[in-house]
Amino acid sequence: MNKIGLFILALFVSVNAFAANRVATPTGSGNNSGTDWSNACKGFSGNCAWSALARGDTLYFGGNGHYSAQGTVNTPTSGSAVITIKGAIASDHGTDAGWSAALGVDAHSAFWDTAGCTTYPNCNFAILTTGYWVFDGQVAADPTNAATYGIQLTFPDCNYGILAMYLGNNVQTINNVTLRYMALDASSCGSVSSQRMLIEMQAQGIHSNETISHFFCSGASNCISIRSPGAPSDGDLIEYGYITNAFGDSNHHGNALNLYGSNTNITIRYNRILSAVGTGTVVAELPVVGAGIYGNVFAHGAGGNGVIAPTSGSYWANAHVYNNTFASNSGDWYLGCLAGDGACASATGNIVEDNIVWNESCKLGGGDNPTHDSNSYLVCSNSAPTETNGQALSMNPFVGASSDDYHLTQNPVANCATSGSTCFGTVLTSSYALDMNGDYFGVNGLWQRGAYPYVTASSAPSSPANLSATVQ
Repeated sequence: MNKIGLFILALFVSVNAFAANRVATPTGSGNNSGTDWSNACKGFSGNCAWSALARGDTLYFGGNGHYSAQGTVNTPTSGSAVITIKGAIASDHGTDAGWSAALGVDAHSAFWDTAGCTTYPNCNFAILTTGYWVFDGQVAADPTNAATYGIQLTFPDCNYGILAMYLGNNVQTINNVTLRYMALDASSCGSVSSQRMLIEMQAQGIHSNETISHFFCSGASNCISIRSPGAPSDGDLIEYGYITNAFGDSNHHGNALNLYGSNTNITIRYNRILSAVGTGTVVAELPVVGAGIYGNVFAHGAGGNGVIAPTSGSYWANAHVYNNTFASNSGDWYLGCLAGDGACASATGNIVEDNIVWNESCKLGGGDNPTHDSNSYLVCSNSAPTETNGQALSMNPFVGASSDDYHLTQNPVANCATSGSTCFGTVLTSSYALDMNGDYFGVNGLWQRGAYPYVTASSAPSSPANLSATVQ
């Protein structure tokens, strides 16, 4: 091994040699040192304050109580060493000393109390100004129910804003931040005019590889906002979210996902987004170049520009929109750019295939002329696009659309003119093979459309066979 290799190895060992596990409960115990569950820190204080954690440390927190906001946290990075803060559960709680299953967030949620304030965005739980953090509630027994998430965000009032995490307040590089199993239910705020977000990435510097996974938002104005006009935010992943009951007024848009910055190579997959309002459901306020949007359900949206849409002067480019279900939205389902906008000259490379569009506008209302085929247009309020392998029928293929269950009632067929069933679509690469439940879209060289493939109750799905790379 050369000298550089030895130095890197020594640096890695030195960082991890001092890594520690600490534990906290809302009330604390023993000497509050955080060394074990008999001596747990009292909340995020003392050895368990986020500012006291070192790179490589893991802090486990118990449930059934409240934790105070942490303010600005600026622990310097050290290579790729992360600081992990996660809910303790029966199968993963650090030390066994003093442990009881009743302490876990899988027994009772942990409540993170955002700070009181009079100016947004100070009403937050934490402001991060460095990268390489993991925040993980670990559980959500029912993804549609905030009360089952390991972390629930609480707030003192609705008047000035609600925000869990604020990434950056200046020109910083903030990479590799992960949030999982976190819920914000602001539906009790009703029509009070205030900003309400789960996370806002606001750095004017550089973002990359941020992950927001297994999350819940209700009553939010922008559940997730990526605002990085200073430099591109690259490689972000938004997945397994449940967003419902969006709030919006003249001052606060109700977009579910708001992309205000030069976003590149973003992946939005396996989300269920119901009843977004404002400009749209997934909105590019500045250009988004490179996007994978697949395996999502978009329903009951009332965005003025559409479901997947830009604002004036913005556009989507190299966006791949595959295997989504669009149901009962009031606007157009996909627009790479607004019709007639000069930005359309840049809205190139977009591909839209294997989607189901039901009970809404079926037209492609933008001006970008995407590559599109193998979409099913069912119960359209206007004319469906002409596609070689398209399907345009008046039928309801879903198990229970009235209760937002968009699983298919029966297996697709080969003939797209057959009423009562969807038909097979374009075979995609194995990167897109699974739906949000882990079921396969492609089996034996055939591919299904929409967010959920039809799976018989009597048998588990087979491994995909003969997948080809006709689309990338």
